Amino acid sequence: MRYFTITTILICYFFIGVIYADENSIFLSEFQDTLFFNEEATYVANYNQNDSTSVNSWDWCLIFPGFEYIVASDENVNGLYNFDFKITIDSLHSYLGYWYCIGDSNIMTYKPNLIIHAINSNSQDYYLIKKITILGDTIPYVYNSEDDIYISSGPSNLYEHSDITYISIFEDIDGSGSYIDYWTWKLFLHHSGGDYLFILEDSVYGHNTCNWTSRIDTVPTGFDWLKNEDNTVKGYVFVMAQSENDEQIFSEFKTISMNIQSTEIKYCKEFERIPTTCILFQNYPNPFNPNTQITYYLEERSNVELNIYDVLGRKVKTIVDVIEQSVGLKTIVWNGRNDNGKVLPSGIYYYKIVAGDFSEIKRMLYLK
Repeated sequence: MRYFTITTILICYFFIGVIYADENSIFLSEFQDTLFFNEEATYVANYNQNDSTSVNSWDWCLIFPGFEYIVASDENVNGLYNFDFKITIDSLHSYLGYWYCIGDSNIMTYKPNLIIHAINSNSQDYYLIKKITILGDTIPYVYNSEDDIYISSGPSNLYEHSDITYISIFEDIDGSGSYIDYWTWKLFLHHSGGDYLFILEDSVYGHNTCNWTSRIDTVPTGFDWLKNEDNTVKGYVFVMAQSENDEQIFSEFKTISMNIQSTEIKYCKEFERIPTTCILFQNYPNPFNPNTQITYYLEERSNVELNIYDVLGRKVKTIVDVIEQSVGLKTIVWNGRNDNGKVLPSGIYYYKIVAGDFSEIKRMLYLK
């Protein structure tokens, strides 16, 4: 979408309700905060004007921040002072949700954000954010999925050429024995064209508690950074993890402000977004002997290659080599053998997926 970058969403995310440039604003006169699968919900957005302006166009989307997964959207909708739209959800991918115990059943619960954007006749932008709960499939009681992760400590104000440390904690609230060993950390900075992935560190080990330390380098000045009133750059820290035994996905955000000390122009590639073509999960079990499962999700049909490499970077096994693989969740079992069927020695191995323009590498440990 032209206007709905993840930057816009997360700027809005940590403020209350409406962000506006002057006394005008937008609001919802009809709003449903809980949706159910296959049931239609109606929303009516209104422009509250305090001058002679009207709205040139409206955009809206229902999105999962951090994953940058858009469930539904529309753009360039007409309506001088209001417009209405309907949302119907028929299915969602389970990695976006959480199981919650209700009575004798578990129900899959999703918590995206509804973002509404209006551009008035003076080319001013107005944003409105609402948190939505979507209730999906129900299964018989197996476990109470109230487990969660949170960022227990870490700085809100960051500086160039300095170290940062964040601690994340997993809570097995239901006592089911769920645990997490590997975490993914990402640090994003906001600019007018989207999000810049400033730091990415995958497969950070930490059994139920992760202590992540990284180094802040010079912030590139080739972007139109979105700044706070004190001239610091807006951004956020994102942590994601998958429980090792029941494969639940957890994520958490923390807003940060980056103090830019240098005016040096530093080369940087185009801003990166959280990939939507493919999502690669940590293998399970890990460590493993002799078999492990590698799971990935395709958002669109893609040519897919999935290979195993040793610590010297040599390819030892081709797991997947498919042209135009279909959309959906895929799970492949690797038995610790190479392409010739020979059992490989114990040690660290890497698996790399290439799906269209997307690629990612994760680490795994083979123990005999």
